[in-house]
Amino acid sequence: MKQDTERYLAQVARDVNLCEGAAGIKRILVELHRRGTMSIHDMAEATRLPPPTISLILNRLSADGIVHRDKAGARFTEKGMKHVEAGMGIMSLGTVSCGSCDGTGYELDPGNRHSRLFDRIDKIVESRPDADVTVDQAKCTGETIARRLLLLHAWHVFDGNSILFLGDDDFISVAACSPEFLEDYFISDPSIASKPFDVTVIDIDPRILGKIDALGKQLLATNLTTIEQDVRRPLPPGLRNKFDIVFTDPPYTFNGCKLFLSRAIDALKHEKGSRVFLSFGHVSQDMMQQIQALIVQLGFVIDAIYPRFNRYEGGNIIGNMSQLLVLTLGENVHSPINVDEDYHAMLYTASITKDSNPD
Repeated sequence: MKQDTERYLAQVARDVNLCEGAAGIKRILVELHRRGTMSIHDMAEATRLPPPTISLILNRLSADGIVHRDKAGARFTEKGMKHVEAGMGIMSLGTVSCGSCDGTGYELDPGNRHSRLFDRIDKIVESRPDADVTVDQAKCTGETIARRLLLLHAWHVFDGNSILFLGDDDFISVAACSPEFLEDYFISDPSIASKPFDVTVIDIDPRILGKIDALGKQLLATNLTTIEQDVRRPLPPGLRNKFDIVFTDPPYTFNGCKLFLSRAIDALKHEKGSRVFLSFGHVSQDMMQQIQALIVQLGFVIDAIYPRFNRYEGGNIIGNMSQLLVLTLGENVHSPINVDEDYHAMLYTASITKDSNPD
């Protein structure tokens, strides 16, 4: 019976063109067994598979009588429960995850410790312009802004460093320069006039830069600079080999990752300790293997990976979440794109079809 079940899972994976194969189908079945009833959104979050893909799989499982779907979500039929327990050995119960940090490792306390910071972040979130999906914008949630600040603080990013945000439709730069964050996480010494760090934001969208500039002036953020720049064009000489840290959330395509990491290399000081904080979608295993190979080929060391760290207001195709990777510059770092050349390959998800090959 087990062999029959394995063949069935493999066939379903082939029918829906699932890169993860039978193992991807099994992940869905295990999570459904543990939780009883699940929405597509919850299933995407638990399995890191795109919601449209999960919907296709559930349609097939429903047609085969394995699951039942209604407004409450998906759950096993009696036949399906027998199938997964007796035929596959899936019998585990749910696990307990950290409710305070949502599994990210960074606990938020909106009611007490972080109440003033959250009040400020709420105002920042309200100020952000609508996302432009043609350039793959997807605004992260207020909680993600706060968690990113805590993570960057834990990695010593704000201690005397020069930081570049390579795109910032999330407005992390503004939140980092807010008095609520500075007063909570840095000593206040009137004899020291300068800020503990400086921030530069590069973005293609003048709406974003205009709002960041306006908020920066309100906050008296003298350490915040904005520059309008399409990263497909070379970085200006004044921005090369200048920064200790680059934070970026590029288009979730191979070319997007390649281009933004290349510009990050151009912008970073080529010194030990220079880092990139890269947010990237939970893409297929095949694509993630290509991304990780690219990261290593460019000369980075992957210091840490935080799965499901970023949550987004939109971005249903990516399951409203993405991972965050911490990359440190290695000995032989190099950019695959000439520092003085334009980049002409397709970049954004809207312009890249499923059959497109990495450039």
